[in-house]
Order: sequence, then C-alpha cells, then structure tokens
Amino acid sequence: MIITDPIELEFGPEAEADRNRYVYDNITAVKRSLRELVENKIIDWRKLKEGKPESEKKTFPWRGASTLVVQVIASNIETLLAQVMAAIYEVQPLWSASLTGEWPDSEKGDEQRTAVEEFMSLMGVEKDELDLYRVESILFEAAIGYGFNAGKIPWVDENSSYCIGMQDGKPAFTEKELIRGPRPEVIPFEDFAVNKNATTLDNARFKYHVVHLTRHELEERAWLGRYGKNGQKKIDSILQSPDRQSTVESAKDEQTGIRESQTEIDRTWDIYECHYPYFVDFGGSKRRINIIESYHLQTKTSLRAIYNWYPGNQNIFFGARLGYTDRGIYGLGFCEILKMSQQELSASHNRYADNGTLANTNVFRIDPDAATRVDANFSIYPSAALPFKKDEFEAIALGRV
Repeated sequence: MIITDPIELEFGPEAEADRNRYVYDNITAVKRSLRELVENKIIDWRKLKEGKPESEKKTFPWRGASTLVVQVIASNIETLLAQVMAAIYEVQPLWSASLTGEWPDSEKGDEQRTAVEEFMSLMGVEKDELDLYRVESILFEAAIGYGFNAGKIPWVDENSSYCIGMQDGKPAFTEKELIRGPRPEVIPFEDFAVNKNATTLDNARFKYHVVHLTRHELEERAWLGRYGKNGQKKIDSILQSPDRQSTVESAKDEQTGIRESQTEIDRTWDIYECHYPYFVDFGGSKRRINIIESYHLQTKTSLRAIYNWYPGNQNIFFGARLGYTDRGIYGLGFCEILKMSQQELSASHNRYADNGTLANTNVFRIDPDAATRVDANFSIYPSAALPFKKDEFEAIALGRV
C-alpha cells in the first residue's frame, strides 16, 4: 500500500548533522566523478545527434564553405527506435493475464482475463494515465543515443479547487482530482546520477534526480506542506542563493528561437532528490532504512527527509540501456560509437561539395593595359560582350570537375 502521509526523519540534532554531511559528501563525490560526462560529453553528443556542425560558419578553405552534417547517428537512432517501439506496441496486449486455479464456466474466467488485458493496455497508452508510448519513446531514443537514460515513477496525488457558484455571499468551491496514481516521466540525462560503481539502478547505493524549481514553485511546495512544518522557513533560507539566473533548458530553447527574459522569474534552484540507504541505531536496534531527501547543495539545506514510503522500499527509478558493457551503468551509445563515422562522412561530403563549388568558379586574368577598359564592377554572364583583344582575357578554372 501507499502511505498517504510520508513520515519525516527525526534523529536529533547531532545525528541529523552527521546525515547532512553524508548526503553532501555523496552528492559532491558523484558530481565530481560524472563532471566530464554531464558537462561536456552530453553537449557534444546532442550536437552529433541533432546534426549540428562543430562551427556554424567555416572560414576554411574560404568563408562560407560547406558545413553539412551527414545524419548517420540520427538515422540509425530513429531506425532502431522505430523497431523497438513496434516490437512493444504492435503486439497486443501490452500486459498478458492468465488464470490460475479452477474456473467454472459460469464464472466466465476467460472473459474476465481478456477484460483485464484490455483495461491494462488502455491505461498504458492513455495520455491521462500512464502515457507509456510518449514516455518510452523519449526514454529509448535517449538510451540508444547516449547508451543509458533513466526515468522515475512517482506516486502523484494532485487536486484542484474550482468555483461552483456563490454561497452566503462567498465563492463556493469543490475539489477535483487531477492526478492520483503512478506518473512515469523521463529524466534528462544530465539531471540523473548514480555512484560510479553502480551496475544497476537497484543496487546503486546513492542516486539523485536534480529538480529545477523557480521561486514560485518552491514556495508553492512549502505552502502545500511538502517540505514539512518548517517548509517556508527552509525555503526562505535558500532564496538568496539561486543556482542560476535562467533555466537549464535555455540552451535547448535557443535552438528553437526561444529566449529567457533574464528576470527574477527565471531564477532557478537545483533541488537534489536523493534516494539512499542509511544505517541508524534506534535505541540499540540497528536498522538499515531507505531515505528520500530533497536537498539544496549550494546552501547544504535539507528541505525534507522522509522514510521511503513506497511498498517494500520500492525503487521508483527505471532505466534503459543500449547494451551491457564493463563500463557500468553508463554504457556505449550510438553518439559515441558512430561519432568518427559521421565526422568522416561529413568531411568527405563537404570536400566534394566545396570542390563542386570551386569547379563552378573561375578567376580571370586580364592584360594590365586592357584592364583599364573595364571598371571594378565588370561581371561575366551568359552572352556577355567582352571588350578585349585575343590573349588579353583568360578564364582560369579553380576546381576539378
């Protein structure tokens, strides 16, 4: 069962200080080990996957030379993605149900089994429910390209109040349930991390998901009580230390022509949602508990730490990999495997295109004495009349046909 009210940790000041140091040390250690991957490699991989040239404009062999990128990586990713999605969703039902025990004909067990299969398949693809086709498309596309990507399935319980009229001179409201149940979502590659020795998500000793929140979103969560009874006080302690002026999506948005307003509303705070086991002595009883904690790294502030409230300490993170290697959880993807092939094919194509441009380009050698009969704006075009004597004007081809 799902606990509707998660239980906050209360270990006492000294024990809490020790745990705070444990979380801070683990986050910084994981960030340090993955810095090259999430700060440099992923940027390079995204450019390769999107077919972006290394430089928008080339100056060699001349300004404006060909920069086309042959879409080797994207073509292979989309081809494999289509095959994977077809293998899952073209075979119905999404979940198979079976009957156990003895079922009399009067109970119509096979009809009930079929109804369960149809219901689960509908819930799987329905956009207001699990919406798995969209989620898995994003997950597998990233996993094929980068070698690994992760998502999570949190239990979401959200309501909304809407006005239904006036009562005793005041607006009357009723509650509408927006979401109640599991809501899978894919995590951007650079926003999820596990300790470097992890081979699977289940055996990872420390993992986190960085949630990027604006001031309004932080205050809303505190107001809703998600950060405990002192939530607003904790939020106030970090509001003077935003992690960035604009969202982490700004680099992606700029490619589509979207610009941040660069105002206070764009400031974001990185809240690390950490999942980890921890050893605690409860009055002489030693226990290994699982903790979910929201942590602001820059100010070393724990916004909330609760016992894992999912059944059986369930791990809510899931992942997909292109294949298994000895590199641990972060394996090889098409962006890394096909990088040199795409660059070589692109370079070869651009040399061919540049030579074609050059082959259609001539320079003209004019006798210095004859050159005085034309001005600097003189141009050559079909059927043009050239005011030169024989051997005073010569066209020289630059490229090879």
